[in-house]
Amino acid sequence: MWRTLGIRSFLSISEPLFRAFKTEKADPRSPEEHYFGLWEQEHSSLVLAKEDWLITYGNASAKERLLQRIHQWVELGMPSAASFTLQVYPREASVTTRRNQWIVKRQESQFLWSLQGRD
Repeated sequence: MWRTLGIRSFLSISEPLFRAFKTEKADPRSPEEHYFGLWEQEHSSLVLAKEDWLITYGNASAKERLLQRIHQWVELGMPSAASFTLQVYPREASVTTRRNQWIVKRQESQFLWSLQGRD
């Protein structure tokens, strides 16, 4: 889980189709399994990143989208969650993004994430 923290943080900010998963423990002594992926409901496409594998269900559009985001993350220097600043606005506020900024909307608020040192 810790090995993928950087890419998972980036995807959770920049990719609306990002989903994180964990398995239920069948045995209390066994560790939970964590993995992530993209779910494109519109295209019935799912890609899961689990250990060293990409597993695709349906068509390949979610996989291609994930690979594009991974390349973007690498080109940006593989930022971690600590590489971002955050501003919070009411949901109805008009907020525009610049390069290397992403908006994540929630019920009553919207979060403007900015990659530090990247305009």
